[in-house]
Amino acid sequence: MSNLLQIRVDLLLESLTKTDKKDIEKMIKKIVANGDKARQQDIQAFFDKEIKSQKFKTMLNTAIQAELDKGLKSKQAKDVTVDVVKRVMIKLYRELAYNYSPVIDRIKI
Repeated sequence: MSNLLQIRVDLLLESLTKTDKKDIEKMIKKIVANGDKARQQDIQAFFDKEIKSQKFKTMLNTAIQAELDKGLKSKQAKDVTVDVVKRVMIKLYRELAYNYSPVIDRIKI
């Protein structure tokens, strides 16, 4: 029995060669790389499923609507919108061959 125990101790104490260490590193990297690919595929499938769900679409629409409501209520946003609309109206007016654009500039909103 003692002989068997001595063999086990000798095997545990035996140092690994550089080649053994490199082989072990390669095996670990290969296992990790395969695990990463499988994990990435699982994550991608999960996100694809969640993005297509009605719950996600509802949540996204609610968030977008809330942000737009906040942005459009501000005075600055209103001024920018009015300015853009006036510019479009002026260009449309000119395209229609009416060259009296000050009328549009005098519109108060």
